Amino acid sequence: MKSFELATCLEPAVPGGLSRAPYLRELISMFTIVIEDEWDTNQDPSPLPSDSVLESITTRDSASSKKLANAICAQLDIKAFIERLHELDLATQELIAHDEHIDLENFEYDVDTGSGAKFNHLVALDIAVLRSTPLPFLIHDSAIIKLIAFALVAELLAVYTNTANLTSRPGEPKQVFFSFDATRAYGTKAEKRVAPAQVIHLGEGAEALYGFTWNTETTDHHDPQPSEGAEAK
Repeated sequence: MKSFELATCLEPAVPGGLSRAPYLRELISMFTIVIEDEWDTNQDPSPLPSDSVLESITTRDSASSKKLANAICAQLDIKAFIERLHELDLATQELIAHDEHIDLENFEYDVDTGSGAKFNHLVALDIAVLRSTPLPFLIHDSAIIKLIAFALVAELLAVYTNTANLTSRPGEPKQVFFSFDATRAYGTKAEKRVAPAQVIHLGEGAEALYGFTWNTETTDHHDPQPSEGAEAK
């Protein structure tokens, strides 16, 4: 489903007969959480686009910008959005479910199937599950992250950081554990986001996990010494 189709089918969820731009701002606020200090800043996705851009988004998918998409993803709260939909009366829910843009029997997934895109989608799914279920933590290894484009990883780190605002069933903050290689390659923005949350940094030599690089081959071979009492040959 394209973004403008999603905006169209969710109209019953936003009462008041708003015009296109105010409607989309209200819709964006339904599935994002922005703390008061970030209101009307670049971290707040609702006021980012102009009214003309928002009006275009309701008619064509290409009108949506990458900047807006990144801002929404960074503040995304699927759980709050689902709860908002559940609060709607049955008649309104049925209007949304039976919209012409929703096909519950045939779900087409015609997108990029490259390795990078697949892992990108996997990460998005994992984060959605973390946000919308009691799952207390998430682990992403460097094998997953290294296949995603550098610029996307920098934004992904912001999403990871925002999970600290979520709480698990016992009321504890949710966590994301992740590792990735070549930090500098991701840019200064990524480095600044990682630094406050860093638990361990590994490198060469003394910075290796066991204090030495264990998987390095050497040419220094020694014949085993005979045990005590054994005859050397």
